[in-house]
Amino acid sequence: FTTKVSQEYDSNIFLEEDDEDSDLKTSVYQGISLKTPKEEKGDIYYQLDYGLNYDSYLQEGDRIFSHDLKGLLSYRPFDKLSFGIGDNYKKVGKGTINTALGDRLITLGYDQNIANFQAKYDVDKDNYLDLSYGFYLLDVNDPTRDEFIDRDSTNINLSLNHYFEPDLSGFIGYGFQEVRFDETLLKNSDSSRYSMGLTKKFPEF
Repeated sequence: FTTKVSQEYDSNIFLEEDDEDSDLKTSVYQGISLKTPKEEKGDIYYQLDYGLNYDSYLQEGDRIFSHDLKGLLSYRPFDKLSFGIGDNYKKVGKGTINTALGDRLITLGYDQNIANFQAKYDVDKDNYLDLSYGFYLLDVNDPTRDEFIDRDSTNINLSLNHYFEPDLSGFIGYGFQEVRFDETLLKNSDSSRYSMGLTKKFPEF
């Protein structure tokens, strides 16, 4: 269990350029986490996290609840093959306070879901293939802005990874992304991405 209580003074709660309003926010958070015990770790691993957050604004009188649920399940049926499935769902209650979400400014109140699937295959001791699929959904409750914000996107990525040494690896990869907006067709897009790079770990830090 995790419990957190905090207070924050914000000099510009509506994120306005002019006519700024200040307020004092009190936050109370309660979280719970369930996962595979260390002594039981094997071919199957699970983790489930839930958090409830309550924000209270002194001047505006807003009382905002938000829920955050995360789940992870990994399974290794064979020595060289493993799978992972994860999901993160977040629901923020309605309010009058503005927040920045990506490159947009919205009034609080939205549902967000991020789901992903990953498969890893060890070709040999120095090489492995990594395939991942991701889905993102955003639904905001602000009727004046949701036309160009509500969206869903799909990502598919495939990479070949090679270990040059234990702390140094390289990769080449391909990714495809599709973005769709619920209210308009003007901003829908598809893209392909080719990548390569190096990853260096520093165990001493």
